[in-house]
Amino acid sequence: MFFRLGLALIVFGCILGYFTFREGQLAATASAKPEEISLKALIERGPQGNAHIILKDFVGFPEESVMEYENNNQNYFTKVWIPVVPKEAAEAPGHAPRGGVKAIIKTNKAHSEAEVMSLAHQPTIQGMVVNRIESLGSDERKELQKSPLGIDTAHCLIVEQGRAPSGSGVLLLMGGGTIALVAGGIGLLVLAARRR
Repeated sequence: MFFRLGLALIVFGCILGYFTFREGQLAATASAKPEEISLKALIERGPQGNAHIILKDFVGFPEESVMEYENNNQNYFTKVWIPVVPKEAAEAPGHAPRGGVKAIIKTNKAHSEAEVMSLAHQPTIQGMVVNRIESLGSDERKELQKSPLGIDTAHCLIVEQGRAPSGSGVLLLMGGGTIALVAGGIGLLVLAARRR
């Protein structure tokens, strides 16, 4: 029993440590106050620079979004990926944008078609550029590649709506939790070995 519990604590500690490292990476490149930037300027800059942004001057294509559903309930979305282009690149409705799509808005806060439509047409979106720590999954990439818009799924920027950098207190708490779980797990493994 002690052996299995010890292994479980170490596994959970390693998982928490992984997420702590990722959050730390992202927080290190972000300011507490978001930087206001146009989508055209963000694409030109790439994933470098301040990850915490207020995105402006973009056009969304909610009808070409990819949705992840909750337990196959197609009326409730858990995650949505919305293609966006700079205003300058947008063409008439029904036409592909000039230069294709090089940015995606990711959200877990839009749970219906109406909410996706509303988000795609907001003048600004606060969020974080998360390319440093994540990329599109194979399923999302496959679905987005079906779009006639010409989406660069291999290199597109991913802006996660509503996300903000973790504070130092949160990171310290996560780091402390990692150490406690791993240390506790090792202690239980030693105890199990002594009882044999």
